[in-house]
Amino acid sequence: MEKLEHSFQKGLQGLEEIQLLGGEDLTPLLGNISFHLSELKRKTLEEVDENKCFEDLSNSLSSHIESIFTEYIKSNSEITQAQIFFSDCSWGNKEWNSVLNIISPMLELVNLSGFKKNVQLVQEKDVLKLRGWIGQDTSIESKRIEIYSIFRNLLKNKVILTYSIIETEKFDESILEIIFDLSHNENVLYEVTGDKEYESIGFSNVFSRYEVLSKEDIPKFKHNIMEINKKLELNRISYIPRQLKESTVVIHFPFMFQPISFVIPHAGELNYIESNKMKTNYIDIFDLIVASK
Repeated sequence: MEKLEHSFQKGLQGLEEIQLLGGEDLTPLLGNISFHLSELKRKTLEEVDENKCFEDLSNSLSSHIESIFTEYIKSNSEITQAQIFFSDCSWGNKEWNSVLNIISPMLELVNLSGFKKNVQLVQEKDVLKLRGWIGQDTSIESKRIEIYSIFRNLLKNKVILTYSIIETEKFDESILEIIFDLSHNENVLYEVTGDKEYESIGFSNVFSRYEVLSKEDIPKFKHNIMEINKKLELNRISYIPRQLKESTVVIHFPFMFQPISFVIPHAGELNYIESNKMKTNYIDIFDLIVASK
């Protein structure tokens, strides 16, 4: 319950920060959203105390998330429609705590991203996708500082924030998809072995999701690149070599303003920490990315 209380308080704090940015006009709206957050907390405690079906609890929580999202969208005159698609409401405590942590950042990103017309919130397993239509003249560069601050705060909560641009049939319109990856698991490692027997290096399990599957898709543009050699030493490099060994794997995180790639000697394996008997050095990529410039 401590994690729930922490997430709840962070949600309220985030709403206060939004009000500071938006002024008194947002007071009635944020009051309604605060009510829904309180209901989220009350419903969670009620269901857990009575040992009711967690699926019923998830359905109730997703309903309140929908109310929070649609209520906030109404305040944006550029957006005419808000849609919610929750494909699976069987999340556990970990996922719902993460969602409570990202409600306020998600609402901030709706405004900062310059969405127009239609905005969608899509849930796919342990990922939330915020999709919005943007015009050709939309530029988020001026919001870089605010968005990067949100990105860093999410990393501190073990949430990966990436994005993609989806082209539409209209030449002057695209879809900006902002992705909240909640899949980090403290009990699972993405483990890469080295030259020495029984020696390895471990990263968050999220690494497995960001392996570049085709050599043609390896990013060529300038960005932050870290290389892990066979001795399991971590070094910063200027570019990804054109000629890579067949076994070499590139992990790429398409962050909005600070993309980063890891070049590793070969693919890692997902291993549960409690059953892992190998000598593993763990690198917290969340701290590493936050510290990178």
